Amino acid sequence: MPENEDNKAEFFTPPNTLKEKVGGGGIPEDKIQKSQAFINNNQIDYEPYAREYLTNVQGALKLAEGSRSEESLMDYMEEMTSNIMQLKASGAMFGYPAISRVADIVLNFVERAELINKDLYKIVHAHNICLDMVLIKKLKGPNNPEIDILVNELYDAITRYQEKYKS
Repeated sequence: MPENEDNKAEFFTPPNTLKEKVGGGGIPEDKIQKSQAFINNNQIDYEPYAREYLTNVQGALKLAEGSRSEESLMDYMEEMTSNIMQLKASGAMFGYPAISRVADIVLNFVERAELINKDLYKIVHAHNICLDMVLIKKLKGPNNPEIDILVNELYDAITRYQEKYKS
């Protein structure tokens, strides 16, 4: 079949309206370096913030345990999850990677749990005790044998829960 110039496909590039609104390029390197320097050198005492999140988790946990309606139970679980998420997101940023690590484990567990019961509450309560210990002992840094033991115990508890309830 002879090649015909009229049969060639023509490509159109649609306008990128979002790029037109906000502009191109990324964040300037100097701003990234300033932000990273602030994070590395911050003198903010993270403990009061972490304690507030833990208090919120514990409060939502108690309310969930006493909840009589499915709707309010879901609200309390969402409140609990939101605060665990905050701990996960902010722990490492403020020098407590152990907090982020422990919170991540429990957050994944709670988000995937199909059954909300007293055993789930016990695991979340154990999470709170672990994080309280991290704060009391000021366990900073990424490698800590005490944290490894706590993390393994949490994993074991979650595994037992999943085997018991087939979730």
